[in-house]
Amino acid sequence: MKRITIFATIVLLAGIVCWRFVGGNASPQTARAISIAPTPKPIDAPATGGGLVKHNGDGFTGCGWSDIPQTSQALADAASHALDQSSGSPDLTVVYYNPQHDPQKILDALQHGDRPMGKVFGETTHSGVLLPDGYHTAKQGVLGMLAMRQPGTKIGVGGASFDEASPREAAKLALSRAYKDAGDNAGAPKMILLSVTLPHEEEVLAGLQEATGPNIPLIGGTAAGSVDEISRKKMSNWSIIANDKVIKNGLAVAVFYSDTSFGWSYGGGYRRTSTSGIVTKCKQRLILEIDGRPAADVYNEWLGGRVYEAQKRGDNIVNFCNLYPICRITGTYNQFIRAWPAEDPTMPGALRTGSTVNEGDKIYLSEGTWNLLLNHFASVPRLARESTPGLSPSGGLFIYCGSALECIPNEARPQMAFLVGKSMNDLPWIGVFSWGEQGYIPGAGNLHSNLTSGTVFFPESNVTKP
Repeated sequence: MKRITIFATIVLLAGIVCWRFVGGNASPQTARAISIAPTPKPIDAPATGGGLVKHNGDGFTGCGWSDIPQTSQALADAASHALDQSSGSPDLTVVYYNPQHDPQKILDALQHGDRPMGKVFGETTHSGVLLPDGYHTAKQGVLGMLAMRQPGTKIGVGGASFDEASPREAAKLALSRAYKDAGDNAGAPKMILLSVTLPHEEEVLAGLQEATGPNIPLIGGTAAGSVDEISRKKMSNWSIIANDKVIKNGLAVAVFYSDTSFGWSYGGGYRRTSTSGIVTKCKQRLILEIDGRPAADVYNEWLGGRVYEAQKRGDNIVNFCNLYPICRITGTYNQFIRAWPAEDPTMPGALRTGSTVNEGDKIYLSEGTWNLLLNHFASVPRLARESTPGLSPSGGLFIYCGSALECIPNEARPQMAFLVGKSMNDLPWIGVFSWGEQGYIPGAGNLHSNLTSGTVFFPESNVTKP
């Protein structure tokens, strides 16, 4: 009887907390704020969220996640793990969420709480989120966040819709808004974080590079959508959040200024073979001919007939081909690109691609296994940490391709957080699964690839040098 009374009291308190969180007695002055009271759970119920907070001087970084279906409650639960009572308010909140969560409801919740959440950068993730305590996915959707305040780091967030301008010009517009958000006369940033929607990644990167010059490191991901909708070949419900705006078709950038260097890395986990050909006819993200022959026929021959055999069996042909991407060499970098027989009957013999390929490009067959892709969870964070000698990181961000994730068996996925964590050590960090990945390669510039991953280590920066 006592157990039932306790449970009833918890439920009543939960109702009061939720009413307060979603707008009861909220004032317009509480913009970009959130309640961090943990959502009460029934006695003996399984965990619905988790996370980690690390303090360094006056700064902190924290990560949290929740699989509660109700968006405002999920945000409160994730925030209760990413922030503690001694944290104060973050300067930046990065939020990754499945499309089951309405992005406008995320913004509404962020704007009507007890604690300011700083600037906001977010995007939809493919099937879940990755944090120090594991891989988290659920039918009802998952939400994760990374919150940080480093007094010696200045941050600006800006976004733009492709309805406002062409993708190349929208990129420059978003960047100018991020500069303004960081403070006038901020100059060239030390690091850029990007989120963009399909299929304009290359044009966006070109616009950003025109505005910043060729030597600013950039790491980003293409906003993912509903896995179920992709399987039904419907337009997906991806979205991006840039401060107080939801963007369904466009981009967001976060710019970082610090006297302390960032650690970063970007790359793919496949082996490039010597089998190759020349693209002789193509359209945007559609290869029609390789060496003057139907592209799908050539690709099938490269794989010993296994592509068409898989189609005849009724296999998921996209997932099959994800283990055999094409590759283009850009500088010294292997740029991996998804390719699979086009589903459009008006384009027989064509290969659909996830990145733009041009006529005259030399492309190679690549190959991988799920073991190779799984090991990539360890190698890219390790390279990011090694990229900056003496790096003292406060937290990290890991971006991994959702299509590559689909190649990894469910029973092996619990290993993913452990492999990333080997380089993150005891830091708060978050991983997101994207539908395309962007990164900076010295000598080649900003590139868009598929089946790739990237990592950023954010530095501790408590003192700004004069």
